[in-house]
Amino acid sequence: MKIEHITIRNFGKLSDFELSLESGLNIIEGANESGKSTIAAFIRFIFYGLSGRSDGEISPREQYLSWSKGEASGSLEVSVDQGRYRIERTLTQNSRNISEHLAVVDIASGTILKNANPAALFLAGVPEDVFCRTAFVGQEDGSILNGKQAGQAIENILSSADESINTKKAIKKLDEARVMLLHKNKKGGKIYELENMRDDLRSRAVKAEEDCRLLEEKKRFLKENSARLHENEEHLKEAEAELAFTEARRRLEQIEKSKKAETELSLANEELDDLVSSLSANNFFPTETYLLSLENTGKKLLQITDEKKKLAGRIEETRQALAEPPVDTQNNDYIGILSAHESKCNKLRLISIALLIPAPIIAIIGAVKTNLLLAIPLPALLLIGSGILFWLSLKEKAAYTAILQKLGIENKDSIADIISQTAMQQARYQTLKETYADLESEMAAVIAAEAALSKEAAELAARWGKKITGIKDLAKLIAESKDACLRMQKAVVKKDTCQTTYNALRTPCTEEELAELSEILKRGGRELTSEEYSKVKRSQTFYRQTIEMLSKKVKEAEHLIIQLRAHSEVPKDLRDRADQLDARIEALNFRHDAYLLAGHKLNEATALLRAQITPMLSGEASAFMAHATEGKYQTVGVSDSFSLSYSDGKATRTTEYLSCGTQDLAYLGLRLGLAKVLFPKSLPPLIFDESFSRLDDRRMAMAFTYLSKIAEDGGQVILLTSNRRERKYAEAIGNCHLYQL
Repeated sequence: MKIEHITIRNFGKLSDFELSLESGLNIIEGANESGKSTIAAFIRFIFYGLSGRSDGEISPREQYLSWSKGEASGSLEVSVDQGRYRIERTLTQNSRNISEHLAVVDIASGTILKNANPAALFLAGVPEDVFCRTAFVGQEDGSILNGKQAGQAIENILSSADESINTKKAIKKLDEARVMLLHKNKKGGKIYELENMRDDLRSRAVKAEEDCRLLEEKKRFLKENSARLHENEEHLKEAEAELAFTEARRRLEQIEKSKKAETELSLANEELDDLVSSLSANNFFPTETYLLSLENTGKKLLQITDEKKKLAGRIEETRQALAEPPVDTQNNDYIGILSAHESKCNKLRLISIALLIPAPIIAIIGAVKTNLLLAIPLPALLLIGSGILFWLSLKEKAAYTAILQKLGIENKDSIADIISQTAMQQARYQTLKETYADLESEMAAVIAAEAALSKEAAELAARWGKKITGIKDLAKLIAESKDACLRMQKAVVKKDTCQTTYNALRTPCTEEELAELSEILKRGGRELTSEEYSKVKRSQTFYRQTIEMLSKKVKEAEHLIIQLRAHSEVPKDLRDRADQLDARIEALNFRHDAYLLAGHKLNEATALLRAQITPMLSGEASAFMAHATEGKYQTVGVSDSFSLSYSDGKATRTTEYLSCGTQDLAYLGLRLGLAKVLFPKSLPPLIFDESFSRLDDRRMAMAFTYLSKIAEDGGQVILLTSNRRERKYAEAIGNCHLYQL
């Protein structure tokens, strides 16, 4: 089978993409994320569809549905030995369901083939898991798969030419059928069950005879207790009739009291509503909280008014004290003047004395020396000067005395006392000024507080639709609020009392109950006294308990009778059925022996088949490994379980001992061998998606020469890569078709 043309309408990141392929070696080259793996996945999608299983990760269906249109669709044109076909597949998914359409069209005739899903299974003859383990090699896929995974498919195809016929499953089914008949330990299976059923039937036959005897006994017990139950029920009806009349009469009295209490409660509610309506204003009714706010505001206003009066008195007293003339502060100047006059007087006197003392001395000296200047004029000048200075000192003294007389004091020391008193008066005057200023500020604060309280009182009054202009109006409003609250309190107490009474006497009653009570009274009867009522009540309780006990016994007897009848069996029938089971057990024992013999023969045939196929796989794998490793590994062993081993002529090893690149070659060889064995109808295209990244240049070249031989023999190889190395080797080999994404 060969792929001739690829048409991708919507798949993953690719849309409206087409690519024609040729026989032989096809290399699709492109950078990472260019869509190479998407093309490989698309081929698998057309052949087998997309799985919705996620295995904990994103599912293929979620990964490859178109990113823009929510669908996966396209077609492949393929050629096989019997003709050319176009495989069309469309898968759409929405929030509710998934729809998928597949059509395999014969290109020559244009007809659609029936029963062709999956397409590759129809054309190549292998299921998806075999295709993916052989001809489809994904990224880093080779080294994690081995021949064991394909072993069962090999066995099925070679033994029956149909991969759906599984010899192991057939052997397993034979063994399961045998085990279903009889387990190896003889403790399970159909035969074991039938033997138990037979023994059970015989035990049940014995029990059936005992049940028949017990059934007759319970029937007699049921008849006796049913008669006693009926007798007590009649007595109970008589007692209940007497009680019903008395209870009906009492019930009606309770209903009348309840209605009366309900009427009184309704009146109390109406009275309360009327009171609220009459005293409300602006949808507001004074409450205790409102009254408390008014009273607090009134108290504060009274306190502020009283404080304002006291402050006004203190301000007036201070104003009057400040109105007195201030103390003369010139006394401080007088003491300076007096000190100046006193100092000047003393200085003049001292100078006068100083001039007076040398005058006689100079005169004496002048007389002695006969010096007229010294004897007369100079002493005279000194005396005149001394007299003038003395006169000036007397004048200063007179000024000093005049000031003392003016001040009314005797000496200069007395003026210090006056100055001290003046200072004290000045300090007191300053203190009065400061006190006055503080009182004025305090008065302003009091006035502001009074205004705020007045505003608060006005706002409180406005809530009730009232207006106030002073404290008297506020007091009147408080009195009205107290009266309203008191009236409301009385109305509420009355309403609550009526409510309590109604709750205690409340007796719900329907029209049906009244009609029933009336009917009971119409039937007539006698109202029982309290003593009689208690006696009949006790009788009622006794009859009910007796009826309950008897009813329980009757029900138990009826239930047991029903059970006995439901499970009662005819002993003869049970014994006949047990005899029939003996015949069935004998037939099944014969079938069990036949299953055992068939399974043994099928196992022998399967072992022979494995012995024939493993040399074929070993030969194919050995040929590839010898070529790819240039003769280093010439022998590849394939066990009955299809695991691999390799020999270099010296030692035989499993794949775990090989290098990563050699492991890739080993599994590639196994895949190619499996492909030749497992595709009996037509060898499919061999698809390699970045599968040679771990091979060195030499071994990659050897692998390419082997692939070229497959291409030369008519096969098709599709290699998807992001490296130019593959192109280099392919071009060197020839017969290569290059496609650049």
